[in-house]
Amino acid sequence: MNRYWVYIMSNQSRTLYIGFTSDLLKRVARHKNKTLKGFTAK
Repeated sequence: MNRYWVYIMSNQSRTLYIGFTSDLLKRVARHKNKTLKGFTAK
């Protein structure tokens, strides 16, 4: 059985971003470390 997580984040302008992933800890770390270009890196 596969597990997926839905998460909600915001950037500095307080705009919400909704995503989903199968590895929540890895995905959050990538957002926090700004290794993903785009929304939360701004």
